[in-house]
Amino acid sequence: MRRPVVPICGGFVSGAAIAYFLIAKYDNEVVKCIYAVLITGIASAGAAGALKLRIALCRRKGARKCGFWKEFDGHAPVWRKFCFNAGISARIQSAMLYLKTTARVPIILFAAAFILSAALMHAENGRQGSLEKNVGSVCDIRGVVLRAEEKEMGERYKLLVRTDEGEKTLVTVSGGQFAGDSENCEDKLQGNKHNAEDASILPETRPLLRELVGCRISLRAYVEFPQGRRNPKCFDYRLYLKSRGVKTVVSAKAAQIKLEETPKTLGAKYLHKISEFKGGFSEKLMQNIDKKSAALLLGMLFGEKELIEDDTYTIYRQNGTAHVLAVSGLHVGALYACVSKLVRKRGSIAVNALMAAVLLTYAALAGFSPSVTRAAAMIFIHIIADMLHRRYDMLSAACLCIIINMVKNPFVLFDTGFQLSYTAVIAIAILGSAAKLMPYGGALSFLSVQLGTVPLTAYIFNYFSLGSFIVNIPVILIAGVTVPCGMLAFAVHNISNTLFVLAAQMASILCDFMTYINELAYMDGHLTFDTVSPGIALMIIYYGIVLGGFSEMALVWYARRSTRKIAAATVLIVLIGFAAGAFADDGFSKTGIVFVDVGQGDCLHIKSGSRHYLIDGGGSLSYDVGENTLKPYLLKNGVRKVEAAFVSHLHTDHYRGIASLCRRGMVRYLCTYEGNRSREKEILAETGLMPERIIYIKAGDRISLAGDGSVTVLSPASREDVTGYQENNDDENKNSLIMRVECGGISVLMNGDISAEAEMELVRKFTSKDGASAGLLECDILKAAHHGSKYSSCDEFVEAVQPEIMMFQVGSNNYGHPDKSLIEKCLKKGIMVYRNDTDGAVGFYRERRTNSIKALAVRKD
Repeated sequence: MRRPVVPICGGFVSGAAIAYFLIAKYDNEVVKCIYAVLITGIASAGAAGALKLRIALCRRKGARKCGFWKEFDGHAPVWRKFCFNAGISARIQSAMLYLKTTARVPIILFAAAFILSAALMHAENGRQGSLEKNVGSVCDIRGVVLRAEEKEMGERYKLLVRTDEGEKTLVTVSGGQFAGDSENCEDKLQGNKHNAEDASILPETRPLLRELVGCRISLRAYVEFPQGRRNPKCFDYRLYLKSRGVKTVVSAKAAQIKLEETPKTLGAKYLHKISEFKGGFSEKLMQNIDKKSAALLLGMLFGEKELIEDDTYTIYRQNGTAHVLAVSGLHVGALYACVSKLVRKRGSIAVNALMAAVLLTYAALAGFSPSVTRAAAMIFIHIIADMLHRRYDMLSAACLCIIINMVKNPFVLFDTGFQLSYTAVIAIAILGSAAKLMPYGGALSFLSVQLGTVPLTAYIFNYFSLGSFIVNIPVILIAGVTVPCGMLAFAVHNISNTLFVLAAQMASILCDFMTYINELAYMDGHLTFDTVSPGIALMIIYYGIVLGGFSEMALVWYARRSTRKIAAATVLIVLIGFAAGAFADDGFSKTGIVFVDVGQGDCLHIKSGSRHYLIDGGGSLSYDVGENTLKPYLLKNGVRKVEAAFVSHLHTDHYRGIASLCRRGMVRYLCTYEGNRSREKEILAETGLMPERIIYIKAGDRISLAGDGSVTVLSPASREDVTGYQENNDDENKNSLIMRVECGGISVLMNGDISAEAEMELVRKFTSKDGASAGLLECDILKAAHHGSKYSSCDEFVEAVQPEIMMFQVGSNNYGHPDKSLIEKCLKKGIMVYRNDTDGAVGFYRERRTNSIKALAVRKD
């Protein structure tokens, strides 16, 4: 068959993805049983094919004779269920052996690759190194620094270290004060180790930081797992690091890190020299051209985006042109073309070896990012094809690279750069080839990249840019000239200062021109739109129809007018899409109440009818919770706009996130305490809302939500009852809005940051009344006031509320919250406890069959 590597690649990707979701949903024994069923089925299918027997297990009569049909009675033993499922699997797979060879071989290759990839994913997920076994404890770490990066303007550093056991760990270093002077540090890095026992090696300056790469270091520090996913469908830092081969993180002070020896092995010396060479070029570039252009050029050449201004990077990202700031096939292709032109004799072994060395060096300079690794690997395949006098096929080369990467680390499948890079190449290979057969094939070939990457960009980053279809053409053309200029400057910066300055200045002019074009196309964001993430089902259907519909097989079917095959393939793609969507569902779609993890702050998401509401939105002085946490959470969970946001009080950890969402046009109405009328100008300035969009509420107000939901305000009454509210910060806590939420048969009491005195006032107010208001305090879920402070949630108040569940909204840096004694009291009373710092976001829904409240947590640490 033609391109056998394509079905193998499809099996690898599908097997790893499904195995990952199986691991996330089920325990280890269930996953092992599923693998055993698949393997037994294939073995049975092979036996059936060899004996030319047709297995009749899928028929009711045949199944009864074998006794397997009893699986459906619900009381059969595990072995009977296993045999039944294995038999069904064998029957389905044995049918493949009666297909034509042209149809049978790809299916068998796909199935074999599927099982192998799933097994690799399961093995990699279960493999534990020495650091993972010591998570939660302090241990000694020795290893070689592979990468050193400066973060937060030099306040923190991140070192990627490969330990002596072969594991990778990420070391976050704070407190960059060096125990000796710079000269001593230089001596140590040159091999003089007389001060190594009493001096930190962490340098104060960037030039010395880069010289750590390749050096052996040792430290004694606390080992932990990276933070997992905090909110449903949002960024998973732990999975991201796994895709980079890192499973543990370490935090250390500068004084804890000691230099053991300078680079000695060939690989360590190679990394050290490359890091020094790149660092020297970066310094010289900063001295000779303006810093903005230098930052852009460093991003284009090496993928270093730390120095690029946030506003500039946002413009590139929103325009869909940020790919030029990450090393990709464009850059590697330009390097390959330049070297090829210089050496000319491409067929000789010496030239090919030189080309391989140049590409390997450039990949090391770019930190072996997925995109540059992919491009370099595909060029290696191209070189080998030339040497063997075989035709180079882009699609087969891309699929082979995917397989090699996934064999090395199955988790690389979940790396964003990996996904975007290979999606773009596969789209070019399939759609670009089909476009050549059509009029205006060149323009259609360019659009193939957009058709391949725009849906994935919308799914990952939640934006769609109309300008990207236009601005990408000139930007790519300019980048195609800028990158060679930058490479020339890099190559000669230690040889010819005149040539370096000339090339750097030319690259600077081109960078400025490229930024100018991006700013013109950006139009203050008018051509960029926030989008909700498409569902998994829609993504699979889209890519299946678009890529499959323009494949060579589909074009043959079109030519032969094979409508039945086309219809059958379309139906199969749709069925696979919906099945995958249901399989990947995390369950949060059926929750009506979600306590969103916003760190040290409160946030409740209410889904009532077809509308969405928020109560508080967290916030921080140093971090935009609205932009970086709430907005991604809402868009990734299908919420484009919040109908109303309720703010308990105007403290940062409750209000700032909501204000940020308002400025971005994602909130229709803002509901706040009636006592804040005197601060209306301040609120309008912070939120960007019109006055008619602010609703003032007080005790006694009941707001009906869409569907069956409602919000009842229990306290405070009016601003006349709150003397000194604005002047005293503590009084604002005491007079937080107390709201009772009812949605989907679940009641929640949101009580802001009130103290025990305010709680007792509520107890006296509502427990002494008769009638409808007497039971307003009683609820299913109580949000612990003030993040579980020991000065709140008094015994009398908890007794009056009688909650089934206590929710603590705290972050990892929780300032001593929640109080341990409060948690112990809750557990003794039989109250279930959930907290954002360990459980992530927590959703609740009432199960109709049992009429009980069910909880879903994003993670468990």
